[in-house]
Amino acid sequence: MLRNGEMRAKTRTTLILSTLISVMPLTLQAADGTHCTYQLDAPQAKVAWTAYKTTEKVGVTAGFNSVQIKAGKAAKTLPAALKGASAKIDGLSVESNNEVRNGNLKQAFFGLLKNKADIQAAILSAQGDDKQGTAVMNLTLNGKTRKVPMAYTVTDAGLEATGTIDVLDYNGSKALKALNELCYELHKGKDGVSKTWSDVALKVTAPLLKTCN
Repeated sequence: MLRNGEMRAKTRTTLILSTLISVMPLTLQAADGTHCTYQLDAPQAKVAWTAYKTTEKVGVTAGFNSVQIKAGKAAKTLPAALKGASAKIDGLSVESNNEVRNGNLKQAFFGLLKNKADIQAAILSAQGDDKQGTAVMNLTLNGKTRKVPMAYTVTDAGLEATGTIDVLDYNGSKALKALNELCYELHKGKDGVSKTWSDVALKVTAPLLKTCN
């Protein structure tokens, strides 16, 4: 025969087990019943780049007025949704919010590139989650295609992906030299040395379309 203390302990255990058993099916049903898909909001996506001048490496940020972005297929994970996204950019549509600079970039850089400065990009693969991750992008510039590692983060504003390229990897030495010569005085730093860097930072931003049911 159980004592009072043992009886109370058994009663508490029975109540706890009963509560767990009653809650578990509801929890599983909620988790199993929620399905989300992700996709880039392509029409709202933006492409920006930052080049550098002077030995102090002062950044100059610009974008393009003609950018056609195609989202990948909606998918159950963000990395899967990123795969297949692509972009086609008219390099001659460069926009730096400065008409003189725009003219210099068109004349001495983008205007010297092959295929009328046509730029194409496509995401080959991605891994991570809905907060952060990495991707590999194929970038075609001046007739050359190279793989570019990208890193992405997600905030309330959407997705931001960043990476870096070297224009020398795209046979861009001639165009880079021409730009530095045209902007020789403008690219002088405090040390009096004129320099145009070959590395360029890339940034792509886009709202995310997340649908759950």
